[in-house]
Amino acid sequence: MGPHSRALLQSVSRADWSNEAFPFGQSREVDLGYATVRATRLTYVGELGWELYVPVEFAVGVYETLRETGKVFGLVNAGYYAIDSLHIEKGYRAWGRELTPDTNPFEAGLSFACKLDGKIPFHGRDALLKLRNEPLR
Repeated sequence: MGPHSRALLQSVSRADWSNEAFPFGQSREVDLGYATVRATRLTYVGELGWELYVPVEFAVGVYETLRETGKVFGLVNAGYYAIDSLHIEKGYRAWGRELTPDTNPFEAGLSFACKLDGKIPFHGRDALLKLRNEPLR
């Protein structure tokens, strides 16, 4: 994740990491150094980024490749507390923390994802229609 993530990945891979070739939400296998990994363009922290799913036998090599090449891009390790603070700042919610079975879409700021004015029925629609005009807890 980060403003230089595309340039870093492009420097260690033959894959095309451009926005046109690798749009948000896409997932595919790519080469990264000597490994083949699955890269999924997502962001949980609000920055340009990819989640990399690396076979365990290549994990150290991929990490070392990224760390070494990343020096010129200012790459630093970031821990889970950084991810937590960034996702909260961006307004991304986490299941089990900000979202629980007791949180409704209105409280979570996710009512845009519920097509309540449409004709398509879905499980829980009637309950949400009742909650729509209620004050938030």
